[in-house]
Amino acid sequence: VEIPHFASLRGRERELVILRSETGESWKEHHCEHTQEELNQILNGMDEDLDTPEELERKRICRIITRDFPQYFAAVSRIKQDSHLIGPEGGILSSTVVPQVQAVFPEGALTKRIRVGLQAQPVSVNVVRKILGNKASFSPIVTLEPRRRKFHKPITMTIPVPGSNSDPVLNGFGGYTPTLRLLCSITGGTTPAQWEDITGTTPLTFINDCVSFTTNVSARFWLIDCRQVQESINFSTQVYREIICVPYMAKFVIFAKTHDHIEARLRCFCMTDDKMDKTLEQQENFTEVARSRDVEVLEGKPIYADCFGNLVPLTKSGQHHLFSFYAFKENRLALFIKIRDNTQEPCGRLSFMKEPRNYRALTQNAICNLNITLPLICTFTALSTHGCLIFAVDPQEEAEKREQRLAVIADHLGFSWTELARDLGFSEEKINTIRNENPNSLLDQSHALLNQWAQREAQHATATLVKQLTKINRMDIVHLIETGLNRSTQEDTSSHTYAEIEQTIALDHSEGFSALHEDIDSPRPRRHKETASRSPVSGQQVPVVSAEDLCSSLTSLHETTGRSDASAMGDDLPDIPPQTVTEEKYTDEHGNMVVKKITRKVIRKYVSPDGLETQEVTVEGSQQEALQIQEGDALSRVVKRTVIHKSDRKQRSDNVN
Repeated sequence: VEIPHFASLRGRERELVILRSETGESWKEHHCEHTQEELNQILNGMDEDLDTPEELERKRICRIITRDFPQYFAAVSRIKQDSHLIGPEGGILSSTVVPQVQAVFPEGALTKRIRVGLQAQPVSVNVVRKILGNKASFSPIVTLEPRRRKFHKPITMTIPVPGSNSDPVLNGFGGYTPTLRLLCSITGGTTPAQWEDITGTTPLTFINDCVSFTTNVSARFWLIDCRQVQESINFSTQVYREIICVPYMAKFVIFAKTHDHIEARLRCFCMTDDKMDKTLEQQENFTEVARSRDVEVLEGKPIYADCFGNLVPLTKSGQHHLFSFYAFKENRLALFIKIRDNTQEPCGRLSFMKEPRNYRALTQNAICNLNITLPLICTFTALSTHGCLIFAVDPQEEAEKREQRLAVIADHLGFSWTELARDLGFSEEKINTIRNENPNSLLDQSHALLNQWAQREAQHATATLVKQLTKINRMDIVHLIETGLNRSTQEDTSSHTYAEIEQTIALDHSEGFSALHEDIDSPRPRRHKETASRSPVSGQQVPVVSAEDLCSSLTSLHETTGRSDASAMGDDLPDIPPQTVTEEKYTDEHGNMVVKKITRKVIRKYVSPDGLETQEVTVEGSQQEALQIQEGDALSRVVKRTVIHKSDRKQRSDNVN
């Protein structure tokens, strides 16, 4: 079996190991002893030749040779481990990564023949300098496998002294002084090391720039040379936390969309597989503008992005564009950029760095540099009317849209549905029930989970779902939820013809805003009633849009009125048909019959030919008493309320602005 992998092996420092499992809970290393003759016999008759190990390494392909198939195979990268079978007769185990590292087993240290492994992980000088400066130097981390085993006789470990004689900065403390400390960690498995200082209980012997000592247990060992001896554990923990991050080979992919001559949007991805062809940006009219070669990135570490050239990132002072890399996830960074000089070509360089940009540094080490050129401006056809449009909302259509959104989310969720279910508080029994009820379709399982969650949480379902999806790092679905609703709204609006919109009633500036707020804030049954009262007499069916359309229409209205000049403002105000003036009768809480009439005061401002600004006021509906027009009073509505008492049929009227 040959499968691709995305591990960074750093030459000979790391290696791939194949694990096998029947349950997915317990794993063991896969070994299959075979000869070249057996392999040739199996491959007899094949048209193509097998790649050599060197070619497999170059292509990043992992080859598994097996005589049987377990339930699961796993390709895992780790620090290179040199192993050997050692029995009661003893033996010597050396590291191929750091040749000075050795483990000597005397005769009788082991009572039976077992496989013993030795790992040596070098510590980068640059990492130590970045974290601690010149406060300490470190040897390679040496691990003896299997850990937490006690030997019948002490074994001898040899580790090189920290630092280098050729580097006086790092070797300023001297390995023969009390500043050298031996640290040990006896944690097992993949548990992070917990270091303790055993220098006081373990004699150290210096031989040819190496330190030798004896131990009765298998564990991790580390030498640190620092003058602040009391800080040795703290220093080692900081460095260890940095160097245990797993390196992967990933590529950066950049999508761009230009909105106008000044601004554009970028979507940056750092991914380990080929998902860049399946991203949501392909459906949102984004254009791929750059794709990097495979570069090494560290899992869980932040990646900082910055622009150079004619492109400037839009950020607040002191803030940075950054995102963290996680293997096999859609790691997305969205940012807005501004074109510095419109007379020049909209191009520049996008850099991804391990550290924030340092303006004082002469050089900046980058993970990857990509040259990008912004695509042409994306234009969309928009329908424009004189004012806001009030439409009815169809509950059945809203339910259909909700069902469609759940189906799309379920399709993207895939195998993550069980992880999401646990974070949403579903028990294992409930998860198994969903799996058993939908045994043949992963999509049906995801859809069943989302339906149950929506029924259980009702109004808070979306907010909580977004929170939990963010927790499991499914930002692709979070982005889909945040943008999908707006996109579907745009599709609904664009499906109406211009003739249909012209048949609907367009509110003028004096009523449009207040009526719009009433419509949004009122419950749906009343909203249908008020919409019907404002409908034209022609009886044409009103197009159905959602509440989001109302907000977008209001925004569009503000932008339209802001850009028009004073001479056109009066002409843009439509005449309101008299039949749209409403009269409503109802009984108040005291048993009085109340008749509410709505009249409209329309204020028109225009510039006369002689250059004077003139204001014209007309009142439609029943005549009201004179009103004082205040400066800036561009929006007003007058409500006449008549209360009819049952006892004496006496009427009283109130004018309310």
